[in-house]
Amino acid sequence: MIKINVLNFVLSVIISSNVCAEIYQDKNGQVIGSTRTGSHGETIYLNKSGQVIGSTRTGSHGETIYLNQNGQVTGSARTGSNGETTYLNKSGQVTGSARTDSHGETTYLNKNGQVIGSKK
Repeated sequence: MIKINVLNFVLSVIISSNVCAEIYQDKNGQVIGSTRTGSHGETIYLNKSGQVIGSTRTGSHGETIYLNQNGQVTGSARTGSNGETTYLNKSGQVTGSARTDSHGETTYLNKNGQVIGSKK
């Protein structure tokens, strides 16, 4: 009961602070992390203890930029006109991509274009 009350308190504070947040739980309902929106619109990722572990922000060309807990760029993702998302490392080299077909299945490819997985 205490865990639920604490969670309700946290959610109340988040809602009353006008901050958008998501809480992630494992299959047993234990909180494993969360996200919140920063003052500049960035998404901040936190571990279960509430410590910042990274963030994402939108770049000037619409790409998603990934940062570590120190704010250093670790990579990025951009979506092409064909809807395919390309992932790049911090040096701008392609590391992989993802595309979603008309049935909603997402296929993941490595940097050479070989399929390495999928999600329905």
